[in-house]
Amino acid sequence: MTSISKAPFKLYLAIAYLIPQRISQHPSTKTPQAPDDLKLLPPPDANNSPICFSTAHIHAAAISSFPHGSGAGPDGLRPQHLKDCISITAGDASTSLLTSLTELVNYLANGHLPTDLRPFLYGAQLHGLCKSNGDLRPITVGCTYRHLVAKSA
Repeated sequence: MTSISKAPFKLYLAIAYLIPQRISQHPSTKTPQAPDDLKLLPPPDANNSPICFSTAHIHAAAISSFPHGSGAGPDGLRPQHLKDCISITAGDASTSLLTSLTELVNYLANGHLPTDLRPFLYGAQLHGLCKSNGDLRPITVGCTYRHLVAKSA
C-alpha cells in the first residue's frame, strides 16, 4: 500500500510522463508562423520627438483595467501591487508613483530601453496547459510593466 507522502510524488511522475506524450502529438503547425512579407517598423530615432505620449490619467485607467487576480510575471510584480499603490488610501505617494510610472511607460513606449534589457522586460515565458479535449492552450507570462505599456498605448 502506498503511503500518503509518496502519493504526490507518484502523481508528479505520472503527469511528467503524460504531458510530453500529449505535447508530442501536437505539431508546431498549431503555432502561426510569421508571414514572409512581414515588414517591421524601423526603430525610433532618438533625435525625433516622441512617437507615443500618454498621461497619468491614462495609466491609472490602464492599471485599474487589469483583471482581479492577475498573476505576476517573472519579476514578481502583480498588477494588484500597482492598484494598491495608486489607490486613494496611498495619499501623496500614489501621485508620485503615477508620475514616475508615466515617465517610465512613455520611455518604454518610445523604444528607448537599452537593447540588452529588452529580452527581460519585453519577453514572455510561454506555457502550454492541457485542455479537457487534449489540445494545448498557450499561456504567456510577461512582465507587468510590459502589459501596462501595451494597455496605455
